[in-house]
Amino acid sequence: MAMERTRVYEAPPAVRVVILVIAASLMPVHAGAETVRTAVFQLEPFTMEDPQTGEITGISVEYWRRCIAPRMDVELLIVGLVPLARLERLLENGEIDVIIHFTWTPERAETFIYARESFTSIQPCVVVPSDSPLMAVSRQEDLFGMTLGFMISGYPHAFIRHEQITVENVSADDFRGLNLKKLRAGRLDGVFDMNYISMLYYLARSAHRNSVRVLQLPVEPVPVYSVFRRTPEGRRLADAFGQANRDGIAAGAYEKITAEFFGRAYLQELETAEDE
Repeated sequence: MAMERTRVYEAPPAVRVVILVIAASLMPVHAGAETVRTAVFQLEPFTMEDPQTGEITGISVEYWRRCIAPRMDVELLIVGLVPLARLERLLENGEIDVIIHFTWTPERAETFIYARESFTSIQPCVVVPSDSPLMAVSRQEDLFGMTLGFMISGYPHAFIRHEQITVENVSADDFRGLNLKKLRAGRLDGVFDMNYISMLYYLARSAHRNSVRVLQLPVEPVPVYSVFRRTPEGRRLADAFGQANRDGIAAGAYEKITAEFFGRAYLQELETAEDE
C-alpha cells in the first residue's frame, strides 16, 4: 500500500517575519509588565540564532535579557532574526521598539534615537589570505591598490574610504561566507569587517579558518549602542535604558556574559594578542 506523502510549506523569509511580528503582539506577558519588542540580525556571537536550539541568543541579547530588561522592569520580546536592512525598517515603521546592538552612523542618527552611552565597542579589521605579504596594517596606505569585500547594507569605516581602495559590496544573509569564498577564489585582496571579535568567532566555525589572517585596523574602537524610535515613547525607553545600562556597566555584566560565550582563557589570549 502506497504511503501518502505530506508536503510541508515553508513561508518565504519576509512572510515569516510578518507572522512573527503579528504573533509577538498577541503573546501573553507577565501581568503589569511592559513589553519591549526587538529583532536581531546575524552577528555572532553578539546577536544570533543558536544552531542547535534555534533560539535567538548572543552576548548582547543576553545582556538585555538578564541585565537591562529586569532593571527597566520590562519584558523583552524578540520577534525574529532578519537581514540588517529589514531591521532598520522594522524600527522605523514601529514594528519593533529597539535595535539592541547597533553602531552609529550619521544617517541612522537622523532617523533614530541613540542611547547616550554605549555598552561595548568593536574593532574594525581586514581579512587577507594566509599567504598575503600584508602582515599588519599600520596606516591607510597599506591598503592602497586593494579590493576589499564588504556588505551592501553596512557602513564602511572612514579608514577604507579612499579613492585608492576599492570596496565591493555583496548582498547576502551570510555576507561573510560569500566574501571569504571570493577571497579564496582570488577575486578579492581582502575582506573588511567592522567587528574583529565577531569575525574571529565566525572563522573558528568556518572552513576558511586556516586559510586567512585577520588584521586589526589602527583606529579607535567603535562604540556599540542600543537604538530606539524617534518618538516620545522612544525617548522614554532610551532614558530608562540609560540608567539600566549604567548599572550594568558598573556591575561588569557585559564582560561576564562575554566570558560565558568565549571562555575566560580565550579572552585572556585575545588580550595578550592585542597587546603584542
